[in-house]
Amino acid sequence: MTWVVSNRNYTLRTTLAHTIFFAAGKATRCPNSVLDQAIAVGIIPCDQADMPGDGLDDILPVEATGSARIRQIRTVIEALMRRNGRNDFTASGLPNLAVVCDALHYKIDITEMGKVWHMMQQEAADERVDPLAAIEEVDIPVRPSDTAEFEQAIDEVVLSIFDNGTEEDFTASGAPLCRTIEKRLGYEITEDERDAAHKRHKKPKARVKAEAK
Repeated sequence: MTWVVSNRNYTLRTTLAHTIFFAAGKATRCPNSVLDQAIAVGIIPCDQADMPGDGLDDILPVEATGSARIRQIRTVIEALMRRNGRNDFTASGLPNLAVVCDALHYKIDITEMGKVWHMMQQEAADERVDPLAAIEEVDIPVRPSDTAEFEQAIDEVVLSIFDNGTEEDFTASGAPLCRTIEKRLGYEITEDERDAAHKRHKKPKARVKAEAK
């Protein structure tokens, strides 16, 4: 249950078959299951600290100030985000100022609402996963420092290009393109390194003719 207050006498009939009467300016306990529906019609949650006496007297001015005002604006925006009604947000994605004011029962300007909205967006951004952290988890190929290991890696790629490459993967002289090799390896190579690998696996003309028969 949440303590709420309405600035007018209002009977809330919810989709969950609740019927709750809210007397103007009187603290009333509202089931959390229908809290969003209450907020959407301008019934505002309030902190116990804001309640004088036993909480049954008038608890909120018509227009709140300071941190209470920010909390109310934020609470309304959060309710609109959950409800996501047709006119709750503008075409640019901002909360509809008129809808927010109607729920608050007092006027605020676009600048004041924008500050609260920006604060909420910034908090949401801070909670998102750091994209750099995700990048660090990717297994990025590293060029081997050992010569034998590097030659083995480039030889395997050259052979695979010979087996399944297309005409676009070769130079006019029949050597695999450096960019094709680099794409498969994941790191850069020189033309000399490409030529050396090509030479190691280039088929002699006599063997090519024999295989063609």
